[in-house]
Amino acid sequence: MVIRGNLKIDNFPTVILANTLRNPIIEVWLLCLEKAGARVVLLVDANPNEIVFLPKQFHNQVVFLSEGSDWKIKCETILLGSMPQSIFLWWGLANIPLLNIVEVWPSARRILCVDTFPNASRPLTEFKESFLALFRIRTIDSIIVTSMQMENMLKLRFSKLLRKVSFHTVYSPFLLESHSDCLLPVKNKDSRFVFTGTTEYFLDDRKSMRKDNLDTFFRSYIDEGCEIHIREPSDPKLAKKLASSGYSFYPDMPRDTFIDGRFSAFLTSFAGHFVTYNIDNRTISRRVRNGLSSRWSVALTANTPILVPPQADFALDFFSLFPIGMPIKDDPRRTLSSLSENAQFFRDNWSSMHHLWSGERNENTLRSALSGNL
Repeated sequence: MVIRGNLKIDNFPTVILANTLRNPIIEVWLLCLEKAGARVVLLVDANPNEIVFLPKQFHNQVVFLSEGSDWKIKCETILLGSMPQSIFLWWGLANIPLLNIVEVWPSARRILCVDTFPNASRPLTEFKESFLALFRIRTIDSIIVTSMQMENMLKLRFSKLLRKVSFHTVYSPFLLESHSDCLLPVKNKDSRFVFTGTTEYFLDDRKSMRKDNLDTFFRSYIDEGCEIHIREPSDPKLAKKLASSGYSFYPDMPRDTFIDGRFSAFLTSFAGHFVTYNIDNRTISRRVRNGLSSRWSVALTANTPILVPPQADFALDFFSLFPIGMPIKDDPRRTLSSLSENAQFFRDNWSSMHHLWSGERNENTLRSALSGNL
């Protein structure tokens, strides 16, 4: 038996199967599954050099497929000699082909975690994603989604292939220790806004990256006197262009700040948190209707009011239950005015409600998915 803090981990030997360690949400899911009682090993189909992205406390739980033919033995050793009861495929339909790797554990349940659907930026790639999933999605036992809209679209898209699949909704995997409602003292707070999504494609007009081309949108708020704080892009030339256009860069935050509450505490220093995409076509519109990917999960960890596109039906439904944010208006001045009127109401609601979508709240949901006992 393993004890992490006061948590006993002795059930549901589980393999998280992933193709990257670059996204910080992977360790958030690991902790969330452990909270539900699972013993977890990360099996990763990526370059072992990616270990540098993962906080050191999780390094002894990682096995890379490229390390050699004994990866199965290594996984079962971390699971204390047990074969996995569940394979947790993280994340999305594009990773379904990875299930070929784990045929060595034929009795393990297959759980697909869908963070984004469709995970595409244009109709052609949306069609390709769904077409390739057709050949293996029938082998899935459970699907974890972030919204009812996502569940309905998956059922509509794959219909008969999902008749025996159980669906489980998890709004966010972040545990309460990752949440924060402290109010950091900063100057000009009412004019400070944050965006935590990718910034590498802010000026990119290629069809495949246009969903992240948000410069025109944010410039309209800068023109109204707002400070827009974003992650500094890795390209120095792009960073220079964005800085000259009036953007501010927030400091690079270590990965462990996402799980210990420091990043969410940082987010509380802003008047609003934009969680959005450039909705350039119907594919992106469908994507946004169902979810807003990792940036949505991160936004739920802080009491900063969340600003989403009006097309984000799932978020509007969420706000009807938990009023902690609002849709972006068609004019920046209208958005800022409405936010000013409701900001304290949103923050107060977050403080009293945030435990309702925490990782702890999902324990029974995840145990049901891991065990198959509905």
